Amino acid sequence: ADMTVALLGGGLKVKQKLTGRLADALSEIYLACCVVKRFEDDGRPDADRAIVAFAVTNGLYRYEEAMRGVVENFPNPAVRVFLRVLVFPFGRHYYPAPDALGSRIVRLAIEPGEVRDRLTRDIYISENPDDPTGLLEAALKKVVAAEAAEKKVERAIRAGIVRRYHGRDWIGEAADAGTVTESEAQLLREAEALTQRVIAVDHFAPEDLMPNYRKAPPPGLGHNVRAAAAGADQS
Repeated sequence: ADMTVALLGGGLKVKQKLTGRLADALSEIYLACCVVKRFEDDGRPDADRAIVAFAVTNGLYRYEEAMRGVVENFPNPAVRVFLRVLVFPFGRHYYPAPDALGSRIVRLAIEPGEVRDRLTRDIYISENPDDPTGLLEAALKKVVAAEAAEKKVERAIRAGIVRRYHGRDWIGEAADAGTVTESEAQLLREAEALTQRVIAVDHFAPEDLMPNYRKAPPPGLGHNVRAAAAGADQS
């Protein structure tokens, strides 16, 4: 940063991509420090180490990418070579966090427990399913509670005992087959109902959701419902 200011001077104002990358690098360092500070203030809980590792690893990788962008796009070729040796004498050091680590922290974040409580302690959380945030919370808890029963049903589906597709009472079928108990079936129904409420949208008119096979299209119009309707009107 000092060399950039010294060599470019006032011209730095028009090098917006260069200054933007320097700002990105500084931001990543700042955010990584915030993560570590929060971890320290919480007493270094072992359960949070994976989250800290994920955040800092990705932050340092983005920091290095920003710095590499500064070096590789420095307007003075001679200084560019010097900066490359000065800033990256041994090549790159940081890589993105592995997918396995990401999977671990996702599990920590979605399972009710002390880790999730720490992550959400300063966030408004409602328990009312009629509130949008409360609905998400209620659905999450119900889905986690029904996970064991869901696995039983999945095994029954693979075995051909239960058939699950739209319009079929697959939960009742699983209960009748003895795959799940009545209480587990009730839990699955509650989880499914809450999940449907979470993913439901009202931004489409009912006719937009009608199956394509409801009306046969004229020749050459394929299976587009609106095109078929337009063709019928013209005829």
